[in-house]
Amino acid sequence: RDVAVTSVTLFRPDSKVDIVRSNLALLSVEEASNLGYSVFIVDGGSYDHFLKECERRGAYIDILPGTSFAQRTRHGIQKGYDNGHQVIMRMEIEKTP
Repeated sequence: RDVAVTSVTLFRPDSKVDIVRSNLALLSVEEASNLGYSVFIVDGGSYDHFLKECERRGAYIDILPGTSFAQRTRHGIQKGYDNGHQVIMRMEIEKTP
């Protein structure tokens, strides 16, 4: 496919809201991967279990702690282009059905 999905994440294990959001993100990563999309996650320092699960479900992970949301967003888009994709869908992956 010429289309890649990229998202920026940062989920804390001590936040109930972040646990819910990270579980939704994992479902979306798996579904996008199953549909044949490359998924690039640029993370700001989430907990290890989330990151390992993303990889297990088919995502490529780059961890860039200490960087801004904008820097991580640009990095993800560039990563998609660098891997030969023509179209990059930038999304908040935990907010997709």
